[in-house]
Amino acid sequence: MFIQFLAKTATCCLLLVTVGCDSSYSTEAILADLSPGMKTLSETHAEYAAGVAVTNNNNKRMLDADWRNILLLDHASTLSVAPVGR
Repeated sequence: MFIQFLAKTATCCLLLVTVGCDSSYSTEAILADLSPGMKTLSETHAEYAAGVAVTNNNNKRMLDADWRNILLLDHASTLSVAPVGR
């Protein structure tokens, strides 16, 4: 197990040394966007959009449930003399 870890680590180090750093980016380009692809501190743009979509979906479903409660459509009428089956 440890030997496999060492082999993988050595392979990664060899690749890093062989490939090196890409110097095609200028300092200005790096400083212009220090966190590429991040919307917040912990979310990418896609994760942020998915979170907003889930929140909007939950809000819509809660609003529908609230309207059913307001309009008294969530249960049978209690005004009937005869028992009402469900």
